[in-house]
Amino acid sequence: MVEQTPKWWHLDRRAIRLRFKLVRLLPQASWPLSIGLLLVLLIGAIVPPLLMISIAHAISQVASSTGGRLLPSSSHRLFIDLIVVACLIGLGRVAAPLQGPIATQLGMRARTILLSRLVAAHVDPPSLAHLDDPYLKDVVDRANDPRQVGIQLAISGLVSRWSTRLGSVGAFVLLGLYQWWAAVLMLLAVTHSVRRMRIAHLEISRSLYRESRTFRRSGYLRDLLARAGAEKEVRVFGLGDWLSDRFRSEWYRAMNPVWARRRRSARDMALGVLPVVGVMALIAALAFRDAVDKVIGTAELVVVLQALFSAFGASSVSTADSQVELGMTALESVEAVEASFGERQTSMAGSSSLVDRAMPQSAIHFEDVHFAYPGSEQETLRGIELVIPAQRSLAVVGDNGAGKTTLVKLLARLVDPTGGRISVDGVPLTDLDPRAWQRNCAAVFQDFVRYPWSAAENIALRSDAPLSDLEDAAARADALGLIRGLPNGWETVLSRAFGGVDLSGGEWQRIALARALFAADHGARVLVLDEPTAHLDIRSEASFYDRFLELTAGRTVIVISHRFATVRRADLIVVVEQGIIAEAGTHDALMDLGGRYARLFNLQAAAFIPGDEQRA
Repeated sequence: MVEQTPKWWHLDRRAIRLRFKLVRLLPQASWPLSIGLLLVLLIGAIVPPLLMISIAHAISQVASSTGGRLLPSSSHRLFIDLIVVACLIGLGRVAAPLQGPIATQLGMRARTILLSRLVAAHVDPPSLAHLDDPYLKDVVDRANDPRQVGIQLAISGLVSRWSTRLGSVGAFVLLGLYQWWAAVLMLLAVTHSVRRMRIAHLEISRSLYRESRTFRRSGYLRDLLARAGAEKEVRVFGLGDWLSDRFRSEWYRAMNPVWARRRRSARDMALGVLPVVGVMALIAALAFRDAVDKVIGTAELVVVLQALFSAFGASSVSTADSQVELGMTALESVEAVEASFGERQTSMAGSSSLVDRAMPQSAIHFEDVHFAYPGSEQETLRGIELVIPAQRSLAVVGDNGAGKTTLVKLLARLVDPTGGRISVDGVPLTDLDPRAWQRNCAAVFQDFVRYPWSAAENIALRSDAPLSDLEDAAARADALGLIRGLPNGWETVLSRAFGGVDLSGGEWQRIALARALFAADHGARVLVLDEPTAHLDIRSEASFYDRFLELTAGRTVIVISHRFATVRRADLIVVVEQGIIAEAGTHDALMDLGGRYARLFNLQAAAFIPGDEQRA
């Protein structure tokens, strides 16, 4: 749907609604700072009209002098006027510089609130479905866009606008005291100008918003050139010039519509300013005529002229307005993320009272389970029928993309099936609270996270774990000697970037195994290994799985691999092929069957075992 640009005379309800929400963020950020800001703005609103009146009164005293000399009474009043003018200027000079720091502090705290809301929205849904939805990915990208999480600039811009426009309120009051129609006419002209020029800034902001994906692509290309990670390939393959050209191409593609709109904004600026200038000229001419005709005095004329210029200042639209628009876009995106993720959380309801910490006690049952990812017309799983006996080990093998990892996501209720049913001890998985059920599960995935934390925190995933429990898990994973050999033992940070040390791939494997064993020791009844050893050679991987299956005997264990020869010790092996269970049985039974498992087992084993030993 094409977003329509509102006409200048239309009431922009979206902008009003978002500005109110922006204002409501201020007391949430800090009540004392918000009150301080309000006081500073009130001072900024009161000082200008009082200063206009004081200056006008002082000038009238000078104008009333005869022969260039003031009467004693006039001298006294002029002296008082000058003192008042000096005090008002001093008060304004003190208050004005406080606006920026207060607004910046409020903006930083408001940004923290928004980022906290965004993090909470990411974490709250127990499922991963929101991370696979293309629409929600766009919403999340917009909320995370660093150009649009400029909520602190939005608040600074809003304060700047308030300061200018509140300072002009007194000017309209003073014009109304001169002629009521002058105030009304000037107010209409200023409103017209602000609306006209704001539309131009709104279009520029929307252009930036619409091109956010292109900006992200250009940012990715820039990071390839400027950050660590790709520098070796960039140089070895000579990608520098090609990436630079692509970066410039993406950047210009994003900025060209913005620059074009900025060029067109000159017309909107002119159409906005000209009526204000015309009204000012009309009121000034009438005020001069009234002064000549002695209808008003010199003081009143000076007040009217000052009020006109002050009111003209309220018609300006600057980068502060663009900052407000971008900040409101960030706020709107965060609200969209919260609403969308909240719907996903509600859709995965369940009862925590039904979850027994000893589950599963009998079996986990997949009954005609289907699953398709959002936006995909092709099903990843098609009618899965599978019984996973409790306290036994299951190996799921198959080619890459066969649906093995999706099976684990369904088991842990990270996603719900699009068809069929999964039950645990006869209880439908959809009836169980997902968070409570997930506490019964522990997993080490192929891309397990290597946290830049201490060795203790990498295993326990918390900071208060008993040392004896950590040492027990590490010893069984053959990682205790590794950890004791680190510079600071358990407190060593496992990241060179954060002042610690880096581990090899094999050393991280032992940390990951210790992590799974620690989770099993602390209540996880279902353990999953999802190809965490894919980059190891087949013998190292077989040794890893053998040790894991031995150490987790008596637990419900699911091992996922695309290597058939490494999981032969599992109690049950299933072969997943194109989203279905193609074969199931023990290693010996599947070898005797002579089907796909046997063929692939022999094919993979041929590279490591002499031909006459392949069936041993």
